[in-house]
Amino acid sequence: MAEPNKKRANKGKWITDSNCDAAIWIYNQRLQVIDYETDNTGFVWVELAGVVIYSCYSSPNCTKREFENYLQKLGNNFKKHRNKGIIVAGDLNSKARIWGSPREDERGHMLLEWIAEHSMVTHNKGTDPTFIRRGSQSHLDITMSNY
Repeated sequence: MAEPNKKRANKGKWITDSNCDAAIWIYNQRLQVIDYETDNTGFVWVELAGVVIYSCYSSPNCTKREFENYLQKLGNNFKKHRNKGIIVAGDLNSKARIWGSPREDERGHMLLEWIAEHSMVTHNKGTDPTFIRRGSQSHLDITMSNY
């Protein structure tokens, strides 16, 4: 989950990044969490039986350089999980047609290059928005994996 309710995330069995901007909640308590990491800003991950799940959030207010650094740090973190399945889900505030956005932006192009560099595949299908609130809608939430 990106941008969780911080009061709930801090109370419950949530695994959050250092700013509580990205979170993972393990609903099924029978799932065995093998490992996890919470000391990053903007992403958190858990490992479950051979798959590593990342929850990510990147502010729309960060600069191009900050976004580049964010993607580099996330990619470097993947190195810890060689030969494992990786699923990434989150609000990266990037626009590209490949995940349904009607228009593209610079961050979208940067993210597309990063996705190709890390052999990831996006799983968003169609043109349905991933966020709707008060008449506003967007396609900023992305799910991708390395398989």
